Amino acid sequence: MIKIVTEKVSSDSLPTKLIQSVKSKIRDGEISRAENRLTTAGVALFSEATIDWLKKKHPSCKDLEEICHQIPSSMSLCSSPGRDGWHFEHLKLLLESDHTASLLHIACNGVLFGSIPTSLATALVGTKLISFQKNECDVRPITVGSCIWRLVAKAVCVQLKEVISNYLAPHQYGVCTPGGSEMMTHLVQLCLHQHPDWIALKLDAKNAFNTISRKSILTEIASHFPKLFPFISKCYV
Repeated sequence: MIKIVTEKVSSDSLPTKLIQSVKSKIRDGEISRAENRLTTAGVALFSEATIDWLKKKHPSCKDLEEICHQIPSSMSLCSSPGRDGWHFEHLKLLLESDHTASLLHIACNGVLFGSIPTSLATALVGTKLISFQKNECDVRPITVGSCIWRLVAKAVCVQLKEVISNYLAPHQYGVCTPGGSEMMTHLVQLCLHQHPDWIALKLDAKNAFNTISRKSILTEIASHFPKLFPFISKCYV
């Protein structure tokens, strides 16, 4: 089920808000984000069509019931908050005190090992959903989750970087592979140079991640990364 909370935005106020947002990003040193704000098509208007597009992109939950019953400093302090309103800067402040840092570690361990109540997990995995206009007939859904949940996910990826990379190798270069895109580019160029009669075909799957079976994902996690299953499965409570 999708719960949609929308805020109606007056089209007349968009230019002023856009300018203020870009200036704010520049003052914070977020130049790339300022550039993105200028080049993006903007937030999709609240309409039945936008809601229909979002519902079509939402992953299917039909098969979930069968299987489901150091970091803040490296993250952008100016990144958007989730529904709880927390930024990574708040977590960084908590880490400055031994007492609050200890409480944060306890909370993160609870999230990682799945020992938190389902009601709390539901609140933490809930995301802020934003629909950006992709073209006249489609939207691009962007979700912003809780920084606590993102903190744990980031820590897990850092700790298991080599394990994840070895599991996915040699078929991908996007996860836990530094310079992966550059490696792939050079490999393709090398192959085309050695085989002039070859051609390169680039494919992009439509709405790929949201259309993958969550049962398949969780089955792979349980089989190859069982310690992560409590954490990952809570994403679909």
